[in-house]
Amino acid sequence: MQVCNRPKPLYEQKERIDWQLPGSHIVAKKEDVEFYRAELFSQAVTFGKYAPLFINDIQNQFNFKRLYPKLWENLHDLIMINNWPINKFAIVGKVVGGKAGTQTARLRIDDSSGDDSILELVIPLEQFEAAFLEPEFNYGTLVEVRGFFRRWRTIVDDIVVISSMPDDLASEMLHWSIRMQFREKVLARAWKIDVTKMQGDSEVVQHVSPGGSREEQQEEQQEEQQEEQHGGIDALESSIPLEKALKSYAKVIDLTGVVDIPVGRNQRAPDPPNVPTTELEIDKVGLVTATPPSIDTQMATVTRELLNNKDRYIKLVKESLVSIIRQCFREMTLDELVTDRFVQSQVKVFAEVLRQASGYHDFDYKREIMLRLALYFKDSELFEFTSNVIKPVKFHLMYRSIQRKLTTRTQIKTLNYMDHLASKLQISNCDYKLTHFLIRYVVSTSGLHWRYIKDELKWVKV
Repeated sequence: MQVCNRPKPLYEQKERIDWQLPGSHIVAKKEDVEFYRAELFSQAVTFGKYAPLFINDIQNQFNFKRLYPKLWENLHDLIMINNWPINKFAIVGKVVGGKAGTQTARLRIDDSSGDDSILELVIPLEQFEAAFLEPEFNYGTLVEVRGFFRRWRTIVDDIVVISSMPDDLASEMLHWSIRMQFREKVLARAWKIDVTKMQGDSEVVQHVSPGGSREEQQEEQQEEQQEEQHGGIDALESSIPLEKALKSYAKVIDLTGVVDIPVGRNQRAPDPPNVPTTELEIDKVGLVTATPPSIDTQMATVTRELLNNKDRYIKLVKESLVSIIRQCFREMTLDELVTDRFVQSQVKVFAEVLRQASGYHDFDYKREIMLRLALYFKDSELFEFTSNVIKPVKFHLMYRSIQRKLTTRTQIKTLNYMDHLASKLQISNCDYKLTHFLIRYVVSTSGLHWRYIKDELKWVKV
């Protein structure tokens, strides 16, 4: 029986273009910007991957209908910024409104990127409930939304809470910088196809800006192919000013979350200003490098930055405790705990904060963070931590005690209650901030109505 092969999508049919006929791949040209046939869209570095975008840029996309009038109805699943075709997006912003219905939920996301920085999304109710612990307490939550376009509307693939903490400036700035880099290094420059190889073997080679000898271009093409085999995307290195070339952004399109920012071979962050210029050298891609510091020096720097970012560490611990609560206090390994997407997100953000602060791009930040997290469980009297297994026995008892107090009492004097817990759980000290955090968490997730009177250090039922 003959098998019917499914035809390739229009965007991948580059073989339909006659590369021997000059200009056959161009449908329009505006000044120095060329607009290419739809068959070539899959060759753009912005296509088929979650592009980190600002909402304002999506809302003010280029109207390319007049350039593709006959194909317009078939191009409903993409937008165009400059001349770059984009069919997937990743935005990061705060929840500023929304409502859950019986089958769907509406969310309003604001990333403060301009006059049109608010995007309204409609998602299935189960997707909404999976992302948010409590539908009534989401205002100000920082989220990442990944999705695609259909009928010129945004469709959500996934939504992940990056931070539920108010005013988490570090996370906001991290994702803002990722999108600024992508906007400046890719979108602000016109997509340019080099047809030289197309005429020979019909393989597309693309650059953000052309330049260099034929041999240099061939060498760059080989490097690009090697990077793509490892998941990298090169569209940024060719014309970055030396003073700004502090990192390679070869994977910028994959940086829609908080994943590692890789650097090129033999590259690292710039050394402090007091490093003599005679010790510096320029590598082949034009980035300043120097002899890497010793492991002891790196460890000392990272340890200092860990202490400087204590608030980030506290957020990670809190998210870990919430994960244990969500998983009904079952025993789990530390590795299992970190697979929780909320905990994982905190680890990745923390690692990136440390990376930017210390400047070492080949250091295993995640390992150091995991060691600190393990130390928390090892030192806490509320947990048993042996052989990398977390047993939250007393933590579970503490949580249940708080639940009972909140449902049977009209007020809780925090300091007195802490003494009661320490005696009941047979621990030497009951942490005030942890107690306060758990009470607030139970109140916010159970529909109870309590308020905290700071001057009197007590909770009262209202």
